[in-house]
Amino acid sequence: MSNDIALFIDNGYLQKVLHDSYDQSRIDYLKLAELMRGNDNLICTYFYDCECYVSKTPTYTEMRRRISQQTFFNFLKSLPRFKCRIGTLKRVFDQYGEPHFIQKEVDVWLGVDLVDLSFNHQITKAKIIAGDVDFVPAIKRAEKHGVITELFYSPSSVNSKLLNTVDTATVMTADLIKKATRMI
Repeated sequence: MSNDIALFIDNGYLQKVLHDSYDQSRIDYLKLAELMRGNDNLICTYFYDCECYVSKTPTYTEMRRRISQQTFFNFLKSLPRFKCRIGTLKRVFDQYGEPHFIQKEVDVWLGVDLVDLSFNHQITKAKIIAGDVDFVPAIKRAEKHGVITELFYSPSSVNSKLLNTVDTATVMTADLIKKATRMI
């Protein structure tokens, strides 16, 4: 028996996991969705990210990066059953005056989509690439509505509370990533 599923990809987390080992630009998100889907009936793949930072007076490099990113987001939106949820990137300064960037809206979008699909009984299973404890309340609510949750994660970067909340957890192995990588 197959499940009606949705895939949820926190791209900030995925890029963090891939950073050390893989060329991030070569990930084929359609292949990744197919691999995660397995034999289940895919309703939709939700992709969460934020726009890259652009200063008030953008540099040439910032503008090129933004245009490239917009092209990538538009490409993903053109894929069958893909939806992009784009948050914002906020620049903050630490106690030493060093700038850091924080994603805004991304985690909330994922939580809202997961709860909406669960509450409306549009899915019976959710497969999630994430590592942040912020998703625990949404996952618990989805499970309350009968949705089976599966987490795809890296052992080097996952919150233990999140790991212990989901029904099943699958390590994103090098083999899985290799299968989802475009050959150039």
